[in-house]
Amino acid sequence: MDQWSFDHIYIDNVYERFPKATGIYRRWQYARAARRIRSFDLAFLFSTDIGIGVTNRLPRPDQAPRLIYVGFTQDGPWPGKRIRKVAKALQHCDIVTMFTEQERQVYLDRYGLAPEQAVVIPIHTDEADGYGHYPDESPHQEPYVVALGSPNRRFTPMARICNELGVPLVIITRPWHTNDSLDELRSIGAKIVTDADKLEALTYLKHARLAVMPFDDPAIAGGYTTIIHAMFLRTPIVSTNCLGVPEHIIDGETGFVTPHDDDESLKGAIDRLWSEPGLAQRLGDAAEARAQHRHSLKAAAERFAQLITKIVTN
Repeated sequence: MDQWSFDHIYIDNVYERFPKATGIYRRWQYARAARRIRSFDLAFLFSTDIGIGVTNRLPRPDQAPRLIYVGFTQDGPWPGKRIRKVAKALQHCDIVTMFTEQERQVYLDRYGLAPEQAVVIPIHTDEADGYGHYPDESPHQEPYVVALGSPNRRFTPMARICNELGVPLVIITRPWHTNDSLDELRSIGAKIVTDADKLEALTYLKHARLAVMPFDDPAIAGGYTTIIHAMFLRTPIVSTNCLGVPEHIIDGETGFVTPHDDDESLKGAIDRLWSEPGLAQRLGDAAEARAQHRHSLKAAAERFAQLITKIVTN
C-alpha cells in the first residue's frame, strides 16, 4: 500500500473565555484552515459544521487542494435553508463519502451531487486495539436486552414489549433524551443509565443477550456506530427499519430488521432471539465475521487508499 504524509487541523467550536464570541472565533479558525490547506495536495473534511466550514471559505479553485468530505450523514430533520447551505458546501468537494448506498441515493438529489462525487465507504470501527479490553464480567446479574442511543431513538414501544415478555431491559441514553419519558420507561420496568461512558456502554453491549435499535424517524440515518460495535462484540441486533440499516444488518443472517412501527414484528424478533440462544449465537458469529470483512480499520484503509490514488492521479 502506498504511503502518504498527513497533517491535521482542529477547529474548536467554543471560545471559553468569551462564549458570546464563539461564532466569530470559529469563523476565524475556518479562515485560517482554508489558508493552510492551500499547500496540500488533498484535504479530508470531517466537520459536522460543514454548512459554515472550510468548504465555504476556500481559496480560488486553482489554489485549492482536492477535497474529500468523509462520512456525510444527515442526522436530523433539517429545514430547507440548512439543506441549501450544506448542499452548497458539499458541491465544493471532489468526493463526498457516505456510509450506505441508501443514503447515497437520497443525497444525490437532496444535495445536488453528481453521481461520480458520491462514493460509499462503509463506516469503520474506532477501536484501533480491538475489543479485548472490555471486561469479561457482566455489569448485570441476570441476562438482559440492551438499547443504546438518544438521537432518533424511541424506546417506549420496545420497553412495553420487553415488559410483556418478561425480558429485563437496560436502556443507555442521555439525560436530555426527549423522544420518551425516562420516568415512564422506568415505570414500565426498564433500567435507565444516563451517565455511562464508552467503556461502560460497550460492556453492557458485549454481555447483552441481544441489542435493540428502535428508531423514531425511518428517514434519518443513524445508529451505525452502535450497530458495528455490536457486530464486533458478537451481540445480535433487532432493529426497526431505518435509512441504511439493512446494509448493516442482514435480516435473518446477522440480526433482524423489522418494519417501522410494526410492534408485533418487533416483539416476534425480540422473543426469538431471547428464547433461542443457539440462534442468537449463530447470528452474532455471522455479524462479527461481516464486521471484520466490511467495517475493520484494515478494510477502511484499503478503500481510502484506492480513493486517494484515484483522485490524486486524475
